[in-house]
Amino acid sequence: MNKRILLIALFLLFAGFQSAVQALALGVLELKSRLNQPLNVEIPLVFSRESELDDLKLSIGRPEDESQGLQTWYNLRVEIIENDGSQPYLKITSKNTIREPALRFVLEMHWPGGRIQREYSLLLDPKMIEK
Repeated sequence: MNKRILLIALFLLFAGFQSAVQALALGVLELKSRLNQPLNVEIPLVFSRESELDDLKLSIGRPEDESQGLQTWYNLRVEIIENDGSQPYLKITSKNTIREPALRFVLEMHWPGGRIQREYSLLLDPKMIEK
């Protein structure tokens, strides 16, 4: 009986630590542009504390392994968009028109409580209907 209570207590203790580690996360990427247009991508931010956004540092770059014939690199920039009453999101844009149908980039997020690095691969459809 005592072992069972101890196991339950340990499980609850470690379950609490896990949620604190993953306090900031990325939602599902939404592509809002098509081929032969400047890139326009939105990614919702999921967070547990508002203060996490204040200390968030963002960087975006190309995948490190260029030996596999990756596309030419575009000047991408990322920013946090905070609208009143709605969920904040990351907006990723390019200055240049995207002329290749496939695009890969790495998004890095740093804050005092952790770090996320995620690689995205996009296929741009020339016939996509805009909403």
